[in-house]
Amino acid sequence: MIKRFIHIVLLSCLVMCAVFPGFAQKTASGQPNIVESIIASSDSTITIDIPDALLKELLPGTQAPARKLKRNVERQRRPGIVSGYRIQIFADGRNQTTLQARARARANAVLSRFPEFRHQVYSFSKAPNWYTRVGNFATREEAQAALAKLRRAFPSFSREIRIVKSDVVVNH
Repeated sequence: MIKRFIHIVLLSCLVMCAVFPGFAQKTASGQPNIVESIIASSDSTITIDIPDALLKELLPGTQAPARKLKRNVERQRRPGIVSGYRIQIFADGRNQTTLQARARARANAVLSRFPEFRHQVYSFSKAPNWYTRVGNFATREEAQAALAKLRRAFPSFSREIRIVKSDVVVNH
């Protein structure tokens, strides 16, 4: 409930700045107001300085209010995951009732012909589409070589097969 109240106060300040441009100026004491305290730096870090007096007013009974709240909004990378390439072998949003089955059938067809892709087949849904991608390629050249093999092996859907940028798993 307190977080919600703080969000409402911050949102109100931002709205006031948009409606009344003079609202964002410094206070009479020369201190920057809360709107000026919101700083978005180029490294995707947002820092909010909230004066102790305001924190005590908003959160009575707190012993030592935090001076700064920081949150990194940049996507966190997981260990062993790097930017690379995968080969998309299925992407479709038509006929919703059979999409998952068709995506998995395409994956099974590739696995039966190319067992080296075992544990490297990824079927997932982003509504309304289903996708199936294979491989964990660090370079585009590696992906290009595998793409050529897949297109030769599956001429019936070779025009649908393409390379896509993706976060991939690196084996150490």
